[in-house]
Amino acid sequence: TPGLEPADTLLAVTTVSFDIAMLEILLPLTVGATTAIAETAAVSDGKRLSEELVRSRATVMQATPATWRLLIESGWDGRPDLKMLCGGEPLTRELADTLIPRGASLWNMYGPTETTIWSAAAPVLPGDGAPAIGRPIANTQLYVLDQDLVPAPLGVRGELFIGGDGLARGYWNRPDLTAQSFLPDPFHPDGGARLYRTGDIARFRADGTLELFGRRDRQVKLRGYRIELGEIEGAFASHAAVREAAASLRVESSGDRRIVAYVVPEAAVKSEIEAEWQAEMSAQWREQYSSAIGEGEPGADARSDPSLSLYGWTGLGNVAEELDAWLAPIADEILSWSPRRVLEIGCGTGLLLERLAPECRYYCGTDLSEEALHSLQARLASGVLPADRVALRRQMADDFEGIEPGTFDTVIVNSVVEYLPSVDSLLRVVEGAIRTVGRGGRVFIGDVPSLPMWETFHAAAQLARASDGLSVQELSERVRHAVSQGSRLLVDPDFFGVLKHRLPGIARAEVRFSRARFSEEASRLHADVYYDVILHVGEPTPDDDGAGSQRVTLEWQEDLLTISAIETLLKAETDSVLVLGIPIGRQVAEAKTVELLETGDRGGPETVGDLRQRLRNLPGADLARLGDLADSRGYWMDSIWSASGGAGSSDVLFRRAASNPGVSASPGLSKEIARAKPWHEYANSPARAALARRLVPDLRSFVKQKLPSFMVPAAIEILDALPFTANGKIDYRALPPPQGLHPLAERDFRAPRTERERTLAAIWAEVLHLDRVGICDDVFDLGGDSLLIFQISTRANRAGFEIAPRDLFQYRTILELMEGLKKNRRDSTVPGDPLVSISRDAHRARRESL
Repeated sequence: TPGLEPADTLLAVTTVSFDIAMLEILLPLTVGATTAIAETAAVSDGKRLSEELVRSRATVMQATPATWRLLIESGWDGRPDLKMLCGGEPLTRELADTLIPRGASLWNMYGPTETTIWSAAAPVLPGDGAPAIGRPIANTQLYVLDQDLVPAPLGVRGELFIGGDGLARGYWNRPDLTAQSFLPDPFHPDGGARLYRTGDIARFRADGTLELFGRRDRQVKLRGYRIELGEIEGAFASHAAVREAAASLRVESSGDRRIVAYVVPEAAVKSEIEAEWQAEMSAQWREQYSSAIGEGEPGADARSDPSLSLYGWTGLGNVAEELDAWLAPIADEILSWSPRRVLEIGCGTGLLLERLAPECRYYCGTDLSEEALHSLQARLASGVLPADRVALRRQMADDFEGIEPGTFDTVIVNSVVEYLPSVDSLLRVVEGAIRTVGRGGRVFIGDVPSLPMWETFHAAAQLARASDGLSVQELSERVRHAVSQGSRLLVDPDFFGVLKHRLPGIARAEVRFSRARFSEEASRLHADVYYDVILHVGEPTPDDDGAGSQRVTLEWQEDLLTISAIETLLKAETDSVLVLGIPIGRQVAEAKTVELLETGDRGGPETVGDLRQRLRNLPGADLARLGDLADSRGYWMDSIWSASGGAGSSDVLFRRAASNPGVSASPGLSKEIARAKPWHEYANSPARAALARRLVPDLRSFVKQKLPSFMVPAAIEILDALPFTANGKIDYRALPPPQGLHPLAERDFRAPRTERERTLAAIWAEVLHLDRVGICDDVFDLGGDSLLIFQISTRANRAGFEIAPRDLFQYRTILELMEGLKKNRRDSTVPGDPLVSISRDAHRARRESL
């Protein structure tokens, strides 16, 4: 059961360390059939597994639900002669109905490892409810027993016990565990037979088939109630928008216990909500950007533009003072390429355009903000910029309509990536940019936030704001919550190293830290987590690949390879010097912060003051000093996180500035990855918070109708995918901590007092993905950042307030904000007055009158 014939070929996809592999390899051979063993790498890649099915001409495959889902999500349409066996985890009705039309038959297989290998099997037909596991196979007995080991009546749940010839002898060198799990069989006529206690909860249906309901060891006790977590999972899985669900009992640091549900939405539902979120975010950004630009004078210098205050991360600071340090190195490098025809995607108010356009024959700038383009157009009309060589277009970043392929030698995408909705959108932008650039051209992608470094960034940012008396546990929770907000697209630098697998037009990808020099602490933190990318298009040329150049590669060794030693090499005018694994003082401290936060109660610091003490006097070089050294000797300096050095170390490349404009003496830092992962693994999902806002209330209402109140989870988390073990089973230990309730929201909580405070608190809670927000909670301590600040400001203005993003940087709590607005007479209504919706024109007229 379910049967193999000599003409069959079974595709084996299970790791040989899993018991099912023995069935996959040996069973076909015993009946004269063929065993085809899939490559290990193919099993975790739906596309490659689909190809393996075709190549092997398989007629049978058994796999876990996770593997079948992976295959379906890759676009697999099925094989009409394929017998599909599903086991290892419960088979849901949704997955069953998706699989049935894709093959000849579908079988639900059941059996613990201890009963070698399957114990029950059932063909699965279309219908309602969870598929049954069927009846016992030959020489196997199944019993559903109550707590007194008495058979339960039909339809009554009990624990499933298995007897028969398939039972293992016991656990190797564990007689105690063997005695607990293998019991004497009271129903066997001959003495000496045993039963295996599965721990699974089941019942016999009226037709004699078995139905499973979860695990006994996943039964938990909460507030005096015994709760079956599998039943909660089943309730969520029955919702039409849910693809997979898991439930877990979480114990908080305070000792509180609560049930958390984890849900993976159906792909179609996810796509629909993400599209709505993208449209909403684009509209909000245009609205906020346009409002800020509207405060300036038409045609004014870009650096005086008030919209620049939107770029601040953690304070009001005059961002314009940082612009030259930020943009001048970018402009200088691009000008060193001698660009003739330039396309800038996301040109904004022309911060780069004003530096580059006068040196180009033709410069095309695109942006989604009509106000930004109007401001630029006014400057062109006034003669501030060369109108005869500049064209402006209002387009989204991934819209290349009307732009002919191969017509530009340089494409610039600066400070745009983090505002894109997904890695798919980024791929469209890069693909379009590559098509637009002619052979030998370059694509500059600036200010890309690093996915692997995002926790490090937030750890440093939260530490900078925390008081010495704050506990490290609370600091760790604040960091975790800030990381979870995911309001911007974060991209693993390796993404650009694998692009050649998809875009063969890329000759080389250089990835490095920005060359910007910052003075403010927040900006320096920004520099440690953001990076730049240069994509070289077409086949490498002698000038492009640095043919004939001399490169010296060295590994950092404390006391042996010093800054002075590097200076000596540069004085010798070596073409390029690559130093691997230099510990950078600031980055070492940031990496150590994350390490100590993860230590927790295992001998780590207890307070922020203790943490700061441990971070003092850590060794490390200064990147700014290295940059000054490079400048003084006529070198470009590139640096990026080191793959070979320890945490907080960087690879640093010094290369002589070319004597001929547009020619690099040697190539920059590049990294090529031999094998690509699925694209979604290289980036986060910024739309997840929008998914939560849409789905969580609906899911909570749905399960309240199916479960008693004590079983309704305290938190519902939306995930892109559930974590699985190597054997394809849900890895409950790898489920992330819940993010719906921030620790700060439970400490020193002060509830809103007026209707207006309650309105603002509700907006903050929705945007920050929290259960509640108090009037004394700091927006940045709750995980806010500049993008989330824009959303709060926009939603507050829609609710009748008049709040600019800079107000939220200055007044970081609702209490301070309300008092500050009254003090500045920016809000003329009296608390408690009814809220009135006003148009944008009325809003501007009112502001001008004030």
